[in-house]
Amino acid sequence: MNANRKHLSAMSLAALALAASAGLARADAIMGAPVFAPPGLSTATIEFRGSSAGYTGELYFLGWGTEDDILHHAENTRHNNLGQWLFNNHSSAVGAQAVLDGMFDSGAVLHFAYEIIHPRNRRDLFRTDREADANNFAWDSATGSFAVEDLRRDYKHYDGDFNDAIFTINFQRVPAPGSLALLSLSGIVLARRRKR
Repeated sequence: MNANRKHLSAMSLAALALAASAGLARADAIMGAPVFAPPGLSTATIEFRGSSAGYTGELYFLGWGTEDDILHHAENTRHNNLGQWLFNNHSSAVGAQAVLDGMFDSGAVLHFAYEIIHPRNRRDLFRTDREADANNFAWDSATGSFAVEDLRRDYKHYDGDFNDAIFTINFQRVPAPGSLALLSLSGIVLARRRKR
């Protein structure tokens, strides 16, 4: 991972601070940071929080694996090889939620794609598994805030505001089968003791 993905530029920090003041993105989100699954086995939901974009874009869940590789591909719901379609930043309702396809091991990296679909002359695709695109996404592991910037840094109108599509990712831990059996067994023992 290069140094540019580890540190925000002063311009990006200012843009995130501005977005945070608008109540959308968080100033402590890290541009280009991978979305890691927490310790233990988990599932995840993602919620659409809003958008202040002129361009229309769609978020997809590609799958999970390592920082640079997708080892488990999500179901291809739109037959475009982008995995599970999640949201459109202009037509999805704020507060809409989706369950991500899969169960994620400790440290698995979740990968997303954001496709600009309108205006047609600005069509573009950003993917978290491509280093050149990773800085178009910002992640705050403490709050689950996940934000998208829909312009490339070399575009003359780049604003770096990360308010073009904003989401919250929540992980839910899945109990291990052994712990469920142990919990059931302890419940049976307690029930028998109460009957005596």
